[in-house]
This record gives sequence, structure tokens and C-alpha cells, in this order.
Amino acid sequence: MFFLINFIIYRRNIQYNGLSLSVSTMRISLLIPTVISLIFFGDQIGFINYLGIGIVLFAFIFVTEFKSFHNLLFLFLLFVITGLSDTSLKIYDESGVGHEDLFVFFLFASAFISNLIWVILKGKKLIWKYFCFGLILGIPNQLTTKLFLLSLATIPAPIAYPLFASSVVLICVIADILIWKKRYSLQQKYAYAIMIAGIVFLNISYN
Repeated sequence: MFFLINFIIYRRNIQYNGLSLSVSTMRISLLIPTVISLIFFGDQIGFINYLGIGIVLFAFIFVTEFKSFHNLLFLFLLFVITGLSDTSLKIYDESGVGHEDLFVFFLFASAFISNLIWVILKGKKLIWKYFCFGLILGIPNQLTTKLFLLSLATIPAPIAYPLFASSVVLICVIADILIWKKRYSLQQKYAYAIMIAGIVFLNISYN
């Protein structure tokens, strides 16, 4: 249900607040699982790692285009729902029983059922081309979830969440440059350079 609700709110946010601000809000929502992990699960990290988290968050804010901001409510809902969805992986890591594969199966199976019910209730026509694309996209999505769960077993969540979020952004930037020949503004280049520095600090040993 979180996956479905998050998708609906994300889509509405793109309509009201634009793509850049919506994506940045989802990335900044890493604050929720990070803070929860520090307070309720007792994860320990070093000062340099806190600095890395701050740098990554600053880079996300620095690259965000706030001029597209129009609706605070949907932006806040996106922040909270995305954060709670991500937190569920940490909760499973701490309290869940059974193998990760079984958890991932139930996670995506329930998301599929919830979305299917939503499509039926909305009276939408099922387009098989998009359905097949969704199944294909689900393969790397499932692998990402499984690998992230495995990482939580060895890396403190306050490091894993910002490291994952910033790495995804940087990989997309590299793909944009190499494949689609996209050009970034000077401000964006500074932001991504700062983000790389944050990733370095996150990878410095916390022991």
C-alpha cells in the first residue's frame, strides 16, 4: 500500500510542483529512516559520517529548483510517505524473520495486488505493453531491494540510506552525460561535486 500511495502522491507532485522538486523531496526523505535508525535502533556512526550525511543533503537542496514549488501539502506527504516506505526495510532488518527472498516476494506481490485493485476500481483499461514493461522494470527493482536489505546487515542504516540515494543520482548523471549528452549548469556541477565529497565521507570507516 505504501508503494501505491507513494506512486500516486509522486505523480500528483509532478503535476503541482514539477519533476525536479518532486525527485529532490524523495531523496531528502532519507532523513526519516536515518533519524529513526539513530534514535530507535541505536545505530552508531562517526562524526565524519554525520558530516557526509549533511553534505549529501545540502547537495540535494542545492540542486533543487524551488521556483516550481506550488503545493506544500503534496510535497510534505511525498516526503513522509517515501521516508516511511524506506524505513520499512530497516524495520524488517531489525525485527523481521525468515529469508530476505520471501520478504521481497511478499513485498512486490502485495504491491502488485494493491495496484491491480486500484486499476480495477478506477475502471482503467489494462494495456499489456505497459504491463510487460512494468514486469521487466520489476526485475532490477527487486534486486535493488534485496541488495539493500543485505547491505543493512553489514552497514549502519544512517550510512546506507544517504549512500544509496546519492549514488543513484550520480549514476543517472553519468548516464545523462555519456548516453544522452546532457549538459548541466554550473550550479548543478557544483552540487554533484559536493555530493561526491559527501559519498567519500560516508565511506570513511566509522569504527
